[in-house]
Amino acid sequence: VEKIRPWLHRINTLKPNRSEAEQLCGFRIAGPDTWPMAAAWFHRAGVQRLFLSLGDQGIFYSDGECQGHLPVLGSPVVNVTGGGDAFMAGLAHAWLQEQGIMETTRFALGCAALTVNCSDTVFSGLSKAAVERMLEEYPC
Repeated sequence: VEKIRPWLHRINTLKPNRSEAEQLCGFRIAGPDTWPMAAAWFHRAGVQRLFLSLGDQGIFYSDGECQGHLPVLGSPVVNVTGGGDAFMAGLAHAWLQEQGIMETTRFALGCAALTVNCSDTVFSGLSKAAVERMLEEYPC
């Protein structure tokens, strides 16, 4: 994670986990009161959109203007391998669709939920329609 420190000012979208974020910002991200502080640090460093992965606590998102927290979806977890990659794919898709940051986060959570709900590291049925069905079944 230290290798990206000099490049933070060039990063549009970053999705660190809590440990990675703590290593970069230099303080403990202990709970909800520290999530906005971490986001502010990353925005001052130049990151435009932050998606702070909080494990079973969900995602804290911020673009400097809008920020919030969404819990993980309540779907069953079979295999967590690939969940973060699916989340990133969801972020990219939603960004290309010019969705707002909350909608982007929600869509990405749906991608991750579908992926961790299968035994493979990649969910072969991942599609916009599948994510929308997942989000209807497990609303944030």
